[in-house]
Amino acid sequence: MSRFNAVVRAALSLSALSMLVSFMHAAPAAAGCRSCDMYMRCVTTPFGALVCIEGPQACSMALSCAGGGGIGRIPDGPAEELTTWSVFDVVPGTRQLRATLRPNAGALSLGDEARQPWLPGTGVLADAALAYGREYDVTLADASGEGFALKRSLEAGRVRLEVRAVRGEVPAEVLASELLGERDELTVPVRIEGRDRMLVMHTGSLAPGLAASEIARLRRGLATAARVLPRRQQPLLRVINR
Repeated sequence: MSRFNAVVRAALSLSALSMLVSFMHAAPAAAGCRSCDMYMRCVTTPFGALVCIEGPQACSMALSCAGGGGIGRIPDGPAEELTTWSVFDVVPGTRQLRATLRPNAGALSLGDEARQPWLPGTGVLADAALAYGREYDVTLADASGEGFALKRSLEAGRVRLEVRAVRGEVPAEVLASELLGERDELTVPVRIEGRDRMLVMHTGSLAPGLAASEIARLRRGLATAARVLPRRQQPLLRVINR
């Protein structure tokens, strides 16, 4: 019996080691892990995802992560890495739809707050999101498989946002690839639900002392967006996990 117990203990130890190695391979230990809580908000958890996205009516995660810190804490680590995007209808007949980087456009914003007078032909708000994560590559698609893919990476002290078109849930050509500073804005024309839309993006790194109040402000923007957007059975854009 003692020999049997020793074999069982050894097997369990190997299994636990295998799981640990798997989690370590999924993400660096220093990476912040996040999960969606019962209120559809992203919170820091020891295990979860590298990227967590809060929308007006949903919360989603992508890219497995382990070893990210305590439970329910925001922010986690020296800074909170955020990216916001808003999707607007394009007024029919609008010309010169092209990707544009506008330096020093303003603070992080989303929803109708992200609508600026220099944006050509922006119609009604179609979607908005607040994403937590340092570096990631995610694909977001509508029910027909159209949408955009977003790759976020750090480069020379700034954030590079690369946006690709998505067709059939598969990333295609690059629509924009730009380095953004703290107050810069990137606008990119995309196709969602078979029509032209304008994607407006901001990114920022918030110190712990500022993160809580800024996240609260952005969440109020999401709540406002939820009141004006039509109710859906499914979010306009869903994360495609591959």
